[in-house]
Amino acid sequence: MGVTAGYLLWSGRLPGGPQAVAAIEQLVSRQLGPQGRDLVAQAESLRATGDSGVVKEAGAREDVAAPGKDPGPDREAPGAPSSS
Repeated sequence: MGVTAGYLLWSGRLPGGPQAVAAIEQLVSRQLGPQGRDLVAQAESLRATGDSGVVKEAGAREDVAAPGKDPGPDREAPGAPSSS
């Protein structure tokens, strides 16, 4: 339950931690425990800092655009026809 409340908060679907906790408690008709409330607090701090919480994989390349993403003005998308 805490993960769901944390997600609702982190994704911006709800404005604050108390609202996320109340929404989940009403939805499942149970109280959120201390561990669930801690997850909500962590999600709130990630949201406040703008941190996605995603850790990049070791050795991940940033110079290659993901499929379907704009590679930027100085890079070509993987598999794109060459302009030269």
